[in-house]
Amino acid sequence: MFGAGGGIVIAQIFIFLGLTRREAHACAICTILPICILSTFLYLRNNFVNIFDVNYLSIYGVIGAIFGCTILKNINTNILRKIFGFFSIFVALRLILR
Repeated sequence: MFGAGGGIVIAQIFIFLGLTRREAHACAICTILPICILSTFLYLRNNFVNIFDVNYLSIYGVIGAIFGCTILKNINTNILRKIFGFFSIFVALRLILR
């Protein structure tokens, strides 16, 4: 489903199926995890990855994941919906304007 960005689509499907936004976001992350692992293996096997960049950026990814999980646990659902909507529109505009 469009790589890790497919989580946006998957989260909306989970919401449509009756999950809360919080549950939908958590399930979307768990759903895309195996896809990301497989993609990582394939990119590494085809030498498309600079290991230095991966190590450098992974530190920030782990920090962001811990921060995001903490916020998700404590944030109001209405605020979460607005943040998600803002980033969805922002990403869409960047894709259109490129």
